[in-house]
Amino acid sequence: MSKAKNDDFGAGCGCLVAIVLAIGFLLNACDSDDSSEPEVAETTASAEPTPTESAYAFNNHVGETLGEATDSVKAGDIDDVRWLKAVKKLGSPKRSWKVCFQYPVAGTLIESIYDFKAQFSAVPPRAACPKNDDMAMVTVPKVKGKTYGQAVKLLKDAGVDTENSAATTAYVDEHGDAGKSWKVCSQEPSSSEELESDTGVLMDVVRPGDACPSGDGLHYRDPANDPDSPSYDGDDNGIPDSNENDDWGSTGSSSGGSTSSGGSYNPGGCPPGGCDNSRHCPPGGCKS
Repeated sequence: MSKAKNDDFGAGCGCLVAIVLAIGFLLNACDSDDSSEPEVAETTASAEPTPTESAYAFNNHVGETLGEATDSVKAGDIDDVRWLKAVKKLGSPKRSWKVCFQYPVAGTLIESIYDFKAQFSAVPPRAACPKNDDMAMVTVPKVKGKTYGQAVKLLKDAGVDTENSAATTAYVDEHGDAGKSWKVCSQEPSSSEELESDTGVLMDVVRPGDACPSGDGLHYRDPANDPDSPSYDGDDNGIPDSNENDDWGSTGSSSGGSTSSGGSYNPGGCPPGGCDNSRHCPPGGCKS
């Protein structure tokens, strides 16, 4: 074979090899792209979950019967359902009553069925719904630390029935009607709680300038008025109860005389002039 032919043959082989290599590279590239697409799609789908996929909107049940509304709500696994009367003077609600108001309102997102409460205010089937709900739920404002006058205004503004609210003295042994300047020491229910609008709030108050008692339990302005105090004088005879002799069945002598089998009683512990409190007197009264 001549040198020219050898050169032509070598060039043709080189071109063929180059073409084969190029085709192989393209095929590998296509295979690589096909295999990578699902991985990219899967990563994208898992990286962006829907944040509110478990939440759903509370439906509108106004106009339904209490039975229909309740069955619908409980079908969604919400068991905490309350029936209210939309008009205060009405009797107890029944399944046939018509829903006039609902709490929460339609469209409210339910994030968790375990913390969700549904409430329906209703009237009898043929009755017209009132303009306002007499039994609407209201949020209790914070009145602790306020003056009694300020507390009453806050309760009114929040829709709480102030006629059913009451103020009592924080000290058991102190009496009197709370004035506007008296200070609120505690409240029940506490702030942020919800209650029916015709339910009042109870408050413990002290006079202006007085300190609120601390701790739970009963509190006395004068410690001697506490029955557990050694100075407590329950019968107001000037002698602390802890110093009075209640053992009336004992016999023997005392500074006032002695008795044993004669039917007289030991006068020990009898207040001067006798006693008028059966707790401190022996059967038949005191004898000296």
